[in-house]
Amino acid sequence: MIILLPLIGLLLFSGSIYRRFSMSAYDPAHDQRKLDSLLNALALPLPAPAKPFKFNPNTLPLDSLVLAGFDPSLAARIASYRQHGGTFRRREDLLKMYGMDSLLYHRIESFVNLPGVRQVSGPSQRGLASKKPSTQSPPFDLNIADSAALESVYGIGGVLARRIVQFRDKLGGFVSFEQLREVYHLDSLAIVQLRKRSFIAPNFQPKKIAVNLASVIELGRHPYIKFKLANALVTYRLQHGNFRHPEDLLQVALMKPENLQRLLPYLTLE
Repeated sequence: MIILLPLIGLLLFSGSIYRRFSMSAYDPAHDQRKLDSLLNALALPLPAPAKPFKFNPNTLPLDSLVLAGFDPSLAARIASYRQHGGTFRRREDLLKMYGMDSLLYHRIESFVNLPGVRQVSGPSQRGLASKKPSTQSPPFDLNIADSAALESVYGIGGVLARRIVQFRDKLGGFVSFEQLREVYHLDSLAIVQLRKRSFIAPNFQPKKIAVNLASVIELGRHPYIKFKLANALVTYRLQHGNFRHPEDLLQVALMKPENLQRLLPYLTLE
């Protein structure tokens, strides 16, 4: 026991004793030099941003479309459109592609080079062009316009035209141009052009919903109501009776004042 006990103690504390007397103080200089060399190796020069260049969207390869300023998904759609026989005959045809924003189009418009497209340059040609008689069609009623009329507006293609018509039909008609901002992917520049080319009749009456008679499904179809609010409105109506005044709708917990203001043109309390 006299021999074993000191040996056990020596074995238990041998690790800490070894580290204390055998390891020197840590010097970070060596590791710092290694880190510096790694950083220098990784500090590769970044590629310079691509400069704008003239291109033909009918022939430019997919990777070059990205370099021309199109995002990869839009470039892929353009390539797919061409593979299926699509052709861009005018610069404005690019606006018909889903995902093409008017801001992007204005940035690249001057670099689009299509055979047969006349490019106006120089003050004399611009002056002559400005003297040509305007062939723009007269303003149209936004609430009765079809997709063809909407597509005639600069910045609106077939997809956006259909979205505007579908949203208008679900809404019951536009009472303000501000409602166009609620159309998915309709950018502000296209809305500005639409304001110039169309109008909302002063005496226009939108399609109304009888809030005291409509079912949950009928109410829920309206873009400003949806199913949860429709269910709450019908439940409150069954428990407390018909709504007598527009302000009564605020008794429903889900109905906010700002939402009620949007809804008022489309509701009737009959």
